[in-house]
Amino acid sequence: YEDGILRIITPFPKEAIELLEGCKEMVDLEIIDVRENPGEA
Repeated sequence: YEDGILRIITPFPKEAIELLEGCKEMVDLEIIDVRENPGEA
């Protein structure tokens, strides 16, 4: 978490987006960028 931005690293971007979209009902958030990480980070 830095400057109001939370970075989530996952090899499953589709599932992460679905999870974050569901969280939008509970907290104010905006998805800025989605990139797939194949597990090399």
